[in-house]
Amino acid sequence: GDLEVVALGTGTKCLGRSKRSPIGDAINDSHAEVIARRALLRYLYAHVRLAHSRDAPLESIFEAAVAPAGGADSGGEKAKLRLRAGLRLHFFASQVPCGDA
Repeated sequence: GDLEVVALGTGTKCLGRSKRSPIGDAINDSHAEVIARRALLRYLYAHVRLAHSRDAPLESIFEAAVAPAGGADSGGEKAKLRLRAGLRLHFFASQVPCGDA
C-alpha cells in the first residue's frame, strides 16, 4: 500500500535554563523526537476534528468505535474513535534518542 509521512522532526538540543521562556513563546526542547511528536499530535488532533465534523468525517484516519451494548454516549459526550481498518502508524529514528528525549 501507499505510505505517507505525516510528521517529521529534526533537531539536536534543548535551550539552557537561562534561555527558557516562562510565557511559552520559544520551543525549549528541539530534539528531533520531540519535534516529530509535536507534529504527530497536531496531525492526530486535526483528524479527530475531522472525524467529529459534519462536513468531512470520512476524510479522517479515525472512525467511531463501536460502543458496547448499553454503553451509548450520554451527556453529549463525543463517541470514542479508533484508527480506520488497514491503517498503521510507524515511527522511524535514524539514531537512538539521547538524554531526556
